[in-house]
Amino acid sequence: MPDQADEIAAVVGHVSETVPRLLADQDLPGLAVGVCDKSGILWSAGFGRTVRGGGVPVTTQTLFNLMSGSKMYTATAVLLAVQDGLLDLDEPLVSYLPDFTVHSTWELHPERRMTLRILLSHRSGLTHEARRGSNFDHSDVSFDDHCRSISDTWLRFPVGHHAEYGNLAFDLAAWTVERVTGPRFADYVRDVLLRPLELGRTTYDRDQIVADVDRAVGHSDYATPPPVRVPMVGAAGVYASVDDVLAYLAVHLREGAGLLDPDLLEQMYDLPGRFPGQRLGFGLGVSTSDWGGRTVRGHSGGGFGFLCDLGWDPAAGLGVAVLANSDDHPLQAGLATQILQLMSPITPAHREQEHHGPQTVAEETQPAVDNWPGDYVDSGSRTTRVAVVEGTLTLERDGVVEPLRLTGLGGLVTEGREGAGGEVFLLLHHHSAPGHDYLVRVVDGVVSYRNPARDPAGDEESFAVDYLGSLATTLVLRRNDEGATLTGTGYLNLPPLTLTEQGPGLWSSSVGEVLDLSTSPPTYANIPLRRFNPDPDTKQH
Repeated sequence: MPDQADEIAAVVGHVSETVPRLLADQDLPGLAVGVCDKSGILWSAGFGRTVRGGGVPVTTQTLFNLMSGSKMYTATAVLLAVQDGLLDLDEPLVSYLPDFTVHSTWELHPERRMTLRILLSHRSGLTHEARRGSNFDHSDVSFDDHCRSISDTWLRFPVGHHAEYGNLAFDLAAWTVERVTGPRFADYVRDVLLRPLELGRTTYDRDQIVADVDRAVGHSDYATPPPVRVPMVGAAGVYASVDDVLAYLAVHLREGAGLLDPDLLEQMYDLPGRFPGQRLGFGLGVSTSDWGGRTVRGHSGGGFGFLCDLGWDPAAGLGVAVLANSDDHPLQAGLATQILQLMSPITPAHREQEHHGPQTVAEETQPAVDNWPGDYVDSGSRTTRVAVVEGTLTLERDGVVEPLRLTGLGGLVTEGREGAGGEVFLLLHHHSAPGHDYLVRVVDGVVSYRNPARDPAGDEESFAVDYLGSLATTLVLRRNDEGATLTGTGYLNLPPLTLTEQGPGLWSSSVGEVLDLSTSPPTYANIPLRRFNPDPDTKQH
């Protein structure tokens, strides 16, 4: 059996050999990488430069934007406020934000049912973008103005119904901490989390970030450099060095290390509202995922010219961090998994241990079999089709058709693909509101929305979405007396989504997002649109 020194040597050899070649092949400016256990950093290194063709060499102290990896830090700060008695995870949000409201086609006053636990587990129904200070609005608005504009957004689904990833819930949670504790959220996190852990190269403070001479600059195919200051503080506000990230991951491997009470830490890892048989999904700011056959906790992040993967394998007692200052490559996810494999190979016995056996679904949630067929679209615009082919119920994903069978409790099951952990269970979940059906992948709770297949001929209207100053998406609205659809190409790649009119100029799509033509500018999913006449020669990224 190799000892840890041999394992680290294998990692160093693999990374040192492959990363420089990959940086050159993919025109990636820089990367920082490392591994840790509960004692701290085992190994870390920097490669490349902070700026493509310039800057300074990347080191283990170079700051990178963690983007959505920030959500773990934000959730930790919220839980520290709970631990100190300043907040309660299950208190209605309006107790702390009495002026907060949000729109919903599902219910009156949905904000009254929101709690911090619901926000941090992505079950609020809040969408990904606000009307001000989002990925698509680069105006210089404050964090406070950004959070106030969340009241202008529309929920994608009823509060607490299921989990659907989004930024706004974490910005709202951070804003709650700020409103209750008094100092800026960046200052509060510094005092209660970063200083106690001696994370001197981690910060939410934009002035500090901009002034830092050892800061990686983000590189994007859309714009270089992207903006440094973005108002999405709670969702994507952290800059950190790889050594600081590893020190933070080590705290989790030490089961909180005295920072968080064990009960709160367990709540952070739990999957609130999980479906029976679900073992992957969203905790409170922590995602439990499958990395090449192993169960890993952590978070990834991407955008504004950065990508990262941050995770720890509790069974192996190891953590890994990969930070990159470009978002135009697929490098970091595979590298993190490879490093864990080199440090702790997965054996057949390990795979058997990770397989949690047959999953079940509650009988009362299941509709009649003939209600299953249809097209279902998830939040990533991936379509899953359930159909009857030659008398057999089938499921089609990514061009692969697999037979389905009904389980004893009314769910549907298909044989899992290689590496998928055996059988994959799917169930159709009805909500009491008419016209909304959900296909749920039980293992991780991923929800797809029924999307009645139609693309009506009739009037067409085209819209453009700009991202970092470039045309990123073209949306086409088609409608006639029988209905309407919205289709997208480019950055927002949307299949024809069925629209339901909710009022003059207001439409909800089959995936829950709202097209609002009554505002100036019009919006879809709160992303500003501009009307235009499509030019067939116009190029998109």
